[in-house]
Amino acid sequence: MSQSSPNIIFGLKDYPRPRQSGFFYHKPPTILGNFKIKTLAVLDLYITDEAYLFQVFSEGIDKLLTDKAIAAQKKFYLTNYATENMKDFVKDILHKVIQDRL
Repeated sequence: MSQSSPNIIFGLKDYPRPRQSGFFYHKPPTILGNFKIKTLAVLDLYITDEAYLFQVFSEGIDKLLTDKAIAAQKKFYLTNYATENMKDFVKDILHKVIQDRL
C-alpha cells in the first residue's frame, strides 16, 4: 500500500441479520464510492482464525479478478489500495493474499 490516493478500497461490513454475518467488499475511492460497494465474499465476522480469513479474502480477490477491466490492470489496483473497517491483523492477512496474487 502506498500513501498516495488509493485506486480501490477494501473493507468489511456487517449484515443486520443473521448476527455475526458480514461481507468483504470493494468500492471505488470516489466521493460516491459508498453507492458502488460490491460484495466479494460473505463471512462470519466472529471467526478470527487466520486460515479462515485467508480463504475468504482469497475467494474475494479471485472474484474481483474475474472482472476483465480490473484483471487487465491488476497491478494498478492491487499495489495501491486502502482498507476500512479492518483491524491491523486482518489488514495483514489481506496484504498476504494480495501479494500472492501479484
